[in-house]
Amino acid sequence: MRFVVYFLLAVVFTLGLVDLMRSFRFWLLKPLETPPIVVELTLTNADECEYQLRAVLERLRWMRAPATLRVKCVNAAGSREMDAVVRRFAVRYRCIEYERMKWDEPLSCGTEEDRG
Repeated sequence: MRFVVYFLLAVVFTLGLVDLMRSFRFWLLKPLETPPIVVELTLTNADECEYQLRAVLERLRWMRAPATLRVKCVNAAGSREMDAVVRRFAVRYRCIEYERMKWDEPLSCGTEEDRG
């Protein structure tokens, strides 16, 4: 019985030592500067816009994202409601950049005569 206890203690001690060495190695090899990272979020639905933004911001907080990370929100639908939501978030969180997608001409599935 004593042999089993000693064996389990040796395993736990070895695993702890390996984890400690791994953490030290990662800390030692950590880069001095973090490169800029841009996450592009394409918003298409006004009902889920706020939900998507909150999910991205929570994920960034959970990951302890570096200060060089930017979230670029693209309003593909061109909705004014989404404009208001994203602008409200952009004022509160400085990592959010906003861009409204601009279309040169409206999309049409009809013929030249239908466009009039």
